[in-house]
Amino acid sequence: MSLEKLLKLYAGRLSQYEFKTAATRRSILGIFKNTWRHGLAVPVCEMDG
Repeated sequence: MSLEKLLKLYAGRLSQYEFKTAATRRSILGIFKNTWRHGLAVPVCEMDG
């Protein structure tokens, strides 16, 4: 599974949270996407912390 697909799945589940919590998490998700320089197509299993 790619990082992009994982993030889409995560974003799709944000509606289960209270409005302010979901808004905060969407903001964090947007910042992550805009600042992650390694590309979103990378498979998650190949990521090394």
